[in-house]
Amino acid sequence: MVREKGLSMRNVPHFNGPEHWHQRAEEVRVLAEQMYTERTKKMMLKIADDYDELAVGAAIRTIDEMKGN
Repeated sequence: MVREKGLSMRNVPHFNGPEHWHQRAEEVRVLAEQMYTERTKKMMLKIADDYDELAVGAAIRTIDEMKGN
């Protein structure tokens, strides 16, 4: 994989928006409902919660960028 010098996640719009992470969280919750064991279901729901936290961080970054911070 070739990476450009100075390329960061901020330069990748796909990962910057909270919508992306909320969508991933919802997809994982749907998958969690299909899990057979309670343990795997809980693990999947934890991942979904983590994606929601990433969405909050993305929203904060977006607000900061709009303010010029």
